[in-house]
This record gives sequence, C-alpha cells and structure tokens, in this order.
Amino acid sequence: MSTLKTLHSLRDEEYVLTGPMWHASEMAEVVAAGIEPREFYSSANGAIFSLMRERYQRGQPVDRAAVRGSLTTVKNVEKYGGWAHIESLLGTMPEGSAADAARRVRAYAARRQAQTLARWLLRVSEMGTEHGDLAEETAVILDKLQRATIELSGRTRASEVLHIGEVGRAWFASQAAFDEGRAAPATSTGIGMLDDTLAGGLYPGDLVTVAGRPGMGKTSLACTIAVNMAQQGHAVGVISLEMPPAQIFAKLAAPFGGVPYGRMRSHDLGGMRGPIEQAANGVCALPLYLIKGARTIESISAAARRLEAMAHQDGYPLRALVIDYLGLLKDESGSAGRYEQVSKNARGLKEMAVDRELGVMMLSQLNRKVEDSKDKVPNISHLRDSGEVEEASDAILLAFRPEYYWEDRQPGLLELIVGKNRHGNTRTLDLNWIGSQGAVLDGPYNPMRQRGVMR
Repeated sequence: MSTLKTLHSLRDEEYVLTGPMWHASEMAEVVAAGIEPREFYSSANGAIFSLMRERYQRGQPVDRAAVRGSLTTVKNVEKYGGWAHIESLLGTMPEGSAADAARRVRAYAARRQAQTLARWLLRVSEMGTEHGDLAEETAVILDKLQRATIELSGRTRASEVLHIGEVGRAWFASQAAFDEGRAAPATSTGIGMLDDTLAGGLYPGDLVTVAGRPGMGKTSLACTIAVNMAQQGHAVGVISLEMPPAQIFAKLAAPFGGVPYGRMRSHDLGGMRGPIEQAANGVCALPLYLIKGARTIESISAAARRLEAMAHQDGYPLRALVIDYLGLLKDESGSAGRYEQVSKNARGLKEMAVDRELGVMMLSQLNRKVEDSKDKVPNISHLRDSGEVEEASDAILLAFRPEYYWEDRQPGLLELIVGKNRHGNTRTLDLNWIGSQGAVLDGPYNPMRQRGVMR
C-alpha cells in the first residue's frame, strides 16, 4: 500500500507492466499516458518497461512469453531485477487499468522530483559565507535545480483548451502581418527549390530531418541554411555533438564567404588571407549562436530557453535550431536501449519544436544497407536505429552525391531526395555542392559551379 511518505507504489508499477502482458490493447494506452522508464521507483521495473516499449514500437508482441523470451537474451539480467523478480512479475494478474496505474506512477514520480527540488532549495538557502566553495557549490546545485525543474515541468505540463475562433483570430493577425511585409509564417532556407517544396521554408514547430551517409554533404547543407537564415535577420542556434566550436565556425564562415573550408580550419591562409578574414568577420556579425555541451533533450531545451533570451536582448527573433546529430544525443536516465533512446530523442525534439515554436533541423545518419544497393540511392527505410524518426519528422531530406561513389559522374551534384513532406509533394532536388567550401547552392544543377567558374 502506497503512502505520501513513500511516494511510490510498486503495485501500480507491476500493473503498468502486467496489464499489457495479459491484454495487448493496453500497451497503446500505457504509451499514450506518456510514462517514461525513469519515472518508475524501481529501476528494474523501469528497465522492463523500456524493453517492452521498445518491442511495441517495433511492432513486436509484449505478452508474457515474448517478454520472457527477450529477457533470456539480455547480458545482465540483474538490471531487470533478476529471474526471481521477473518470474514473480510474469505470474501476477493485473487489477484495474494499466493506463490509470501509469498515470499514478507518473504522479508519484513528480512528487519525488518536487521533494528533491525542495531539498536542494533548502540546501542553497542554508549555505553560510563560511562555506569555502560557496559560489561553485551554489552553481552546481542551481544547475541541478534547472534540469530537475525542466524535467518536472515536462511531467506536469497542463493541457490547454482553445476555442477555434481564438485560433482563427491568431491566423488572421498572422495573415495581416504577412500582407504588410512585417512577418512571414516560415523562415526561408535561402534555397529556393527547397522553400518551394516545403511551402515556404522552415515553419515554427517543424522538425526537419536531414539524413545521409558520411560524406554526402548533410552538414554542409545544414550550415549553409543556418547562414542563409541568419543573413535574413533571424537568430539560429547550432548544436554540434561531434565538432568543437572552432571547427563549426569554419563550417559556417566558409560557405558565407565562398572561401575554402580547409584553409580556414588549418589556418594556412596562403594568398587568400583577405577574403578569408573578410568571411570570418562577416559571419561574426550574424545572429548565429553555438551551443556547447548540450547532449540531452533536457539540456538542449534549457539552452534554447537561454538562447531565446540572449537573442532577444541582441534584437533578433530565435527562429531555428540546427542539431548535428541525432545519433549522438544521450538519454539522461541512461536506462534506455539504443532503439528506444533514438526514438525518445526524436519525439523530444519534435515536442520541443512545437512547445517553443521553433523550426528544428536535425541531422541523422543512414544505416550501411545503403552501401549494399546497386545504385546507392537512399530511402527512408535506411534511417538508422528508429522508425520513430520518420513518424516525428515533418519532412525528411536524404542527401546523396553520385560522385562520392563514381568520380566521373555528375561532379558537384547533390541530390536532395524529399522522402517525406507533410507540407507538399515528395520529389528530388538537384542542388549544387561546392566541396571545397562546404557550401550548397540553389539549383538547377550546373557542373560549372563546382569548377569555380560561377557561384
């Protein structure tokens, strides 16, 4: 029996797990309740739920036999509570609704988090000046408070009911602003063919995935678009999980100034010192913000909030985030499998885009099956680790450069395959990739651009 003092109910946690094992239809209701593995008081129960949800998302059964079969293949069964706990769970008959139990488990988790927040606040308030590392200790605790508050607000966020007339009035106001030239509903990518395909560009709330194998130009495309947006007076945040800020700076400055990326990175400027320094100074004046150290959805959301305030102080509206790339994002709980981790992060980025009314451009890798095909042309089924990426994305852009595989074939062509598009048709865009600059230029494709004859 649970109490306010214990702030958990192992019985409810068992019902969340056993309900779908006995009645398959209950798994959808549990997932819809929004419960996360980290919200289980018992880490073993959370790990079992993580396994079940991963199977469910793959379209696999979650009945008792299927769950037992999956657990026989894991390396560390103690993570799931050991076989005594597992067999006891598999033999338990559920009572009541699994979805209702999931909501109660979430409520207990929120209370535990609130209790933790209260303890940390009390600790900060009781610190005296005699504390040797007061500033450092306070900063650490406040950082924990910020992350915990974000997590708690995500659990307890209230829904909102709007009359259709209220939404309609907002639409008319937006239309009036557009007619008067004061605002556009979408932010142009600076690539006309792509804007036309996306019905104007990147919209607030949109999650656009740019995917490709290594060397296909997806980072070049994202950096080019970030620079294009910033040149229009929109603040853009860039998060790279695989490159340090100095390297990202060169990636942004090279396409901005039309100068060699390699020279910028190596500082071997040669006879191009003037143009390169001009490009570096020019990109420094743009509302581009590099976010360092954000490796979870929670930390990215917190960084976006700080960035929005900073951009506002600088006089720019924050319109977009570029994240390179999805596969390197971590799960703060650390308990999720690879498939579930990628799924959760894709969903989290879409939710953040909607909640903060930002356009989010997310880069993603494709699996190696692309290399096994004769023509090497990618499709959506090649997205690595998760089908949830396809579900969460408003548009999926697949980058493909034929000359990567065949040197004599269409030099400088970047085929941008629009594999999914909620705003329009799917098609293939023939863009110009300038390899030396790491830049992507609007179509139609012209091989003379690659040779430097025309930009």
